[in-house]
Amino acid sequence: MYLKMHPLFVANKETTREHEETQFFTNNYYHLGVDWYLNLFPIVGTNNNTIVFEKSANYFTEPKAPQRIKTLLPNVTLVIITIDPAERAYSWYQHMRYHNSSVANKYSFYQILMGGTGKGASVDMDEIVRLRTRCLDPGNYFKHLRRWLSTFPLSQIRLVDGTRLKTNPIALLDEFQRSLPFDDTQRDVLNYTGLVEFSQQKGQYCVRERGKNKTSSGLNMICINCYHLPLSLSLEPLSFITPLIRPNIDSITM
Repeated sequence: MYLKMHPLFVANKETTREHEETQFFTNNYYHLGVDWYLNLFPIVGTNNNTIVFEKSANYFTEPKAPQRIKTLLPNVTLVIITIDPAERAYSWYQHMRYHNSSVANKYSFYQILMGGTGKGASVDMDEIVRLRTRCLDPGNYFKHLRRWLSTFPLSQIRLVDGTRLKTNPIALLDEFQRSLPFDDTQRDVLNYTGLVEFSQQKGQYCVRERGKNKTSSGLNMICINCYHLPLSLSLEPLSFITPLIRPNIDSITM
């Protein structure tokens, strides 16, 4: 949500099933091909300073995603937003409760972490284990970052503190913009002061939109987790794509 406010950043079109995420580099959509993926992005000229980006929550834990991205977009910049693994795990549990997961609504967070306790747990064990894995595995940052670092150099990866993104987004967004590896023609730094403010009523920072507050949903931050690991990829134009359909894909978020 924050990046979409910047005049140089343009996101992909929404999809029917995944909404603002493309999830292209996961197994669910990769078979649809490069043309399907590129058609999700606006056409921008090669002399345009627009930074096109996408975010997809499940890239971080998808074993095949790093190499697939490297093959298609070798010079991409990855922006990974991390939060405390315990907070991430509980956030995912609450996310599943919000979406009426039967097992999340039936068992407490503690019961899920313990692998199922209480009456009837044995019947639901497969679902309990599946939810427990989804809560805990994405927070194993060492495991997943090692895979990304074996594919991309550290110079192409930006780590963002998700806690600061929630508590002090204006300062963090300023630092984030200045850290991106773009040339001076693309380095217009947007001052988010006045665009983002803390809402006492909602208890979090919100984006001001036409005089109203619009809650920022953690900026994809249920992230480096499986509901969100943010990865923002800065993608260079693809040399083998014709100019008519070649976007300056400059950022992807997972």
